[in-house]
Amino acid sequence: MNPFALFDEVGGTLVRYTRAGQRIVVGLSGGMDSVVLLTLLDELRPSLHFHLVAHHVNHQISPNSHEWQTFCANLCLARGIPFGATVVTVPRDSGKGLEAAARAARHVAFAKVDCDFIALAHHQDDQAETLLLRLLRGAGVKGLGAMAEEGPLQANQSGDGAPLPRLLRPLLHVPRSSLLLYAQARRLMWIDDESNKDESYARNYLRAEVLPRVAARFPAYRSALDRAASQFAHSAQLLDALAAVDAAGAFAEDRLAVAPLAALEPARAANVLRYWLAQNRLKMPDADHLNEILRQVTDAGAGAGVCIGHDGIQLRRFRGWLHIVHPRVAPTRDLHLPWPGRMHWNIAELGGVLVFSEAVGVGLARSQLQAGRVAVRLRSGGEQLRLAANRPEQTLKNLFQAARIPPWERDCLPLLFIDERLASVPGIGVDALFQAEPGMPSVLVNWMGKP
Repeated sequence: MNPFALFDEVGGTLVRYTRAGQRIVVGLSGGMDSVVLLTLLDELRPSLHFHLVAHHVNHQISPNSHEWQTFCANLCLARGIPFGATVVTVPRDSGKGLEAAARAARHVAFAKVDCDFIALAHHQDDQAETLLLRLLRGAGVKGLGAMAEEGPLQANQSGDGAPLPRLLRPLLHVPRSSLLLYAQARRLMWIDDESNKDESYARNYLRAEVLPRVAARFPAYRSALDRAASQFAHSAQLLDALAAVDAAGAFAEDRLAVAPLAALEPARAANVLRYWLAQNRLKMPDADHLNEILRQVTDAGAGAGVCIGHDGIQLRRFRGWLHIVHPRVAPTRDLHLPWPGRMHWNIAELGGVLVFSEAVGVGLARSQLQAGRVAVRLRSGGEQLRLAANRPEQTLKNLFQAARIPPWERDCLPLLFIDERLASVPGIGVDALFQAEPGMPSVLVNWMGKP
């Protein structure tokens, strides 16, 4: 591919996915690939009218990492391109491997950058390597789709709730040899990461030992594997569309209905479960673990308390639904917190906010709230509540069951006591002794707990 064709390839990708006025940030490592991408986008921005910025993530893995950051900063200064950098600490004991941990840290850093797109310099050789590595690790159809030309950033939502930038790979269908010819023709300068020669990394071993032999026998392997990755990606899209049809009405945010799942044949049920986990940004389990999740969830009796650990969360079955539960440290049973008098009470120990909303004639009488000693406690066993003067007291256990409050939420639910007597339980009601009379000022007590 000559330099003009390379220019047209990148420009065509930008036209397909971006529009004038958007902000594109190049993930600039300082290596040849990212320097070429930065140069091409710098030349395209006058005609396509986008804002160009570069951002470097310093992983602090190499002893030369700070020199690389300085190189990138100086390169952008010379070109008049705004530059930013993030220094990260990559955990070496994450269980993911150093490369995967570095990628995760990089994506977290990119999630905090204010832009529409993060442009990465992955090319056709990278795509071929990624596909082969995933084949060797037994990846499914979605994994074999390898890298997408455009797609979501794999990171948690940014802290302020703003939408995450999208990933864009304008060089994905370009062989590295074309990038090298372009860089040499333009006399570009770049840095070489010494870790690229370390064959203890699987990707480097493939690149140095395996792929040269493949290329000798199958010189067009890069484009062939690139096409295969695209076909796998299309197949994955069809599987997602099938899962959406099979799971129609079975999704409710972080819940999945068990009955429709159990009614499907195993392969389609597994496809729905994968789709649901992906929609909730959870790691995909291997085939054995996925099948075990399905077996436990669909074979358990209606009252069985299924709890399966996965990717730092718990998958728990309750009343016909599979729930995603984020475990947290349980507070001590003897918790006793006096009410500070605020209508929005942030209770850090329980991970939520107790909200007192103004009302008239319903809920908790405001006079009771103002006159008594108000405190929050936790359930310890044996608590009872009388929801109406003409009804008997009922245990919280029975009330929780009737209200379908999941068991894992019950022990962290704040119970409101007034003068040492249980007065109100969010989601259940107010004891008759503390209820407001018609026309009386009152409050509604609601618990806004974290999921």
